Amino acid sequence: MKSLTQFATLLAAAGTLALTGCGGGTVSPGAPGGEAEPQIEGKWQAEDPEDAFLEFAEPDEEGNGQVTGSDGCNGVQGEYTLEDDTATIERGFGTLKGCTDVDTWLHEASSVVVSGDEMTVLDADGEEIGTLSREA
Repeated sequence: MKSLTQFATLLAAAGTLALTGCGGGTVSPGAPGGEAEPQIEGKWQAEDPEDAFLEFAEPDEEGNGQVTGSDGCNGVQGEYTLEDDTATIERGFGTLKGCTDVDTWLHEASSVVVSGDEMTVLDADGEEIGTLSREA
């Protein structure tokens, strides 16, 4: 009987450990309350102009990755470095065609800050120039 009780206790402990590992998502050990780290990878869409977006490839272990997109008229590409919830963008080559009736504000993106499904876009002076939403 003692062996059966020990086995049941061991089985219950193993089940508890297995369930503890199920969290779904990346968790930052240092984040208060075990909050999930911001996820930058994916496509982020502007409301205006509708064709404006940035798409971030998954960062490597050092937090570096590729970014592509459009300001609604011209192509945007480059590399980014992610630190906490902020990505600094190092712009690469892009097109520079003239576009009438298109606000090409996204072309001035220098960094972005992720908060849930919203991305705040900042210019080189750290001023907010717009927001993007995570594409579903």
